[in-house]
Amino acid sequence: MFKQFYNDRIDSSQWLIEFLMHFKFARNLIVKSKFGKVGTDTDIRPHTNFYGTRNIEIGDRVSIRDGAHISSVFSGSKAAEGVKLIIGSDVLIAPDVMITTNAHKYSDPHQLIRQQGGYSESVIIEDDVWIGRGATILHGVTIGRGSVIGAHSLVNKSIPPNSVAVGTPCKVIKK
Repeated sequence: MFKQFYNDRIDSSQWLIEFLMHFKFARNLIVKSKFGKVGTDTDIRPHTNFYGTRNIEIGDRVSIRDGAHISSVFSGSKAAEGVKLIIGSDVLIAPDVMITTNAHKYSDPHQLIRQQGGYSESVIIEDDVWIGRGATILHGVTIGRGSVIGAHSLVNKSIPPNSVAVGTPCKVIKK
């Protein structure tokens, strides 16, 4: 169900949280207690995974659908200081979207990638953005106000405001 909705481990009451996440009123109370900021009329569906919730800010009237994976902390470690994942107001996030502020280092060919550590860069999704099903938003990206990201796109560079962007890697096809 709701695999990791918390910053640190939650005790045996996790089953209760998972159960309550199926009810919108309870979901909103739990979300507001765990996140850096959550606006009004935000709808976060069950089966959504969050990591590093204290570094995530969500605006008003945001809709996050089932299966989204939103991470603002590097694999089991604390997020880099000052790194945030900010989702503006009136944002629509379709099912199975992945958003992450994290990446692995891999520049030293003489060392295992997993031993090289990682780094984090903020992600900003401005107001009135629609992110299509299965899209991936990578670290260091800003998606401008009024933009649409096509289904299954890989966003690895910032997208200007009022753009339609699609593909892997994501490219603007309409402004």
